[in-house]
Amino acid sequence: MATQSRIAVLHPDGKVESVLCIMDGYPSHNGMTLLKHFDSYEKAAKLVSGGNIVCIHLDKEVEYTGEPSTVHKDINELGCYVEQYNYFYNSKGWMLIDYIYGGEVKGVGICLPFT
Repeated sequence: MATQSRIAVLHPDGKVESVLCIMDGYPSHNGMTLLKHFDSYEKAAKLVSGGNIVCIHLDKEVEYTGEPSTVHKDINELGCYVEQYNYFYNSKGWMLIDYIYGGEVKGVGICLPFT
């Protein structure tokens, strides 16, 4: 069974772009891969601009589904798109989050790397 995750990036204009990643969404795979290989705004933005993802392989190769990413007008809209694991890139770097309510990131909210 696949472990899905949502990967989202906050853009400078305040919009949030997100994609569904169908496989390997758990922190020890997607979390660490995002941290190691998509460690800047430019890399994170390029990742989600490619659309929904089947899998991010450990060698950084990304297998896309062909479905486009979703652009949200702000962080509040992202709250409707949550998966088992949710990764959010902002000015602080990657965070693993539980959910978003009232424009605030809630829940785990820990910055990667995981301990």
